[in-house]
Amino acid sequence: MRVKLVKKNDELMHFQNSAHKYIGVCYPYEFLKSVKVYGLYRKKNLIGGFILNLDQEIRTLEGLPTKIKEDFLKQHNIEHFYEITGLWIHLRYRKTLYSWRLILSLALNSLFVSKKYCIYSYSAKSRELRRIYSLSAPELIYEGKVRKIEGMKSEDFEVVEMSRKNRGAILMCYAYAISLFKVFFRKISLKRKILWG
Repeated sequence: MRVKLVKKNDELMHFQNSAHKYIGVCYPYEFLKSVKVYGLYRKKNLIGGFILNLDQEIRTLEGLPTKIKEDFLKQHNIEHFYEITGLWIHLRYRKTLYSWRLILSLALNSLFVSKKYCIYSYSAKSRELRRIYSLSAPELIYEGKVRKIEGMKSEDFEVVEMSRKNRGAILMCYAYAISLFKVFFRKISLKRKILWG
């Protein structure tokens, strides 16, 4: 199990197709080449990933209603923000340590970003993503209907949030450590039952 930066053309296309399959967004290839794309691999198989957009136009803002976007830009300096997007994992591994390994990598890589805040969005129907992102103690920007932007199949109902980079990363790492402890404790308990009956 490893997470690596995806750079090769064929790997980027594989990520593009997988993200489209699992989260319904076909990220433009030119966009993928201009951002940091991370892939979670099990042996040689891509099973998950995420995108950190540090310098390009923030896609999350483009889908917001005009008034919400204008108000946000008046209140915040966009130069202080980076975007997390494209978070996905194969269905088979969603409730395993592979999922938490992906979140840990997202948190640790975020710690090395020079900008203070992250911004992201996810489908309002996704309880799993809501649970994961809640670990970063986010601030709600908008929840409701968003416009269709390049790569989306249609308009959607989404949650758009922001979070302080360091606080979010630390909380995610803490949650990962707790999950590892629980798995370890369950394994120890199971071994004791087998040995002692």
